[in-house]
Amino acid sequence: MTDIDELHNKILYLEDRLNKINESQQQKQQHQSKKESHIFDKCECPTCHKTFANKYVLKTHIEQRHPKNERTRFECQHCHKAFLSPYYLKYHLERLHPETKKDEN
Repeated sequence: MTDIDELHNKILYLEDRLNKINESQQQKQQHQSKKESHIFDKCECPTCHKTFANKYVLKTHIEQRHPKNERTRFECQHCHKAFLSPYYLKYHLERLHPETKKDEN
């Protein structure tokens, strides 16, 4: 094999490697854009129309804010906001109606 043949083979090899690297980069970009497209798929609550990052966060929101059984809700006597648990109501009272704590003592 001559020097020219060896050089030609090296060039062909390098071109092949470069093509594989480009293909790999394109596949990586396609994968990334596909992954990112799911991030921006907002899920909207059918009741209050708030949007959430994914269906799991939406499901949690619906369970906490729009329960099927209205009797499980705990209502604030001051602003009539409803909560799923007495803990959430207590937290709400401490943060938004701190004066009520003084009244209770």
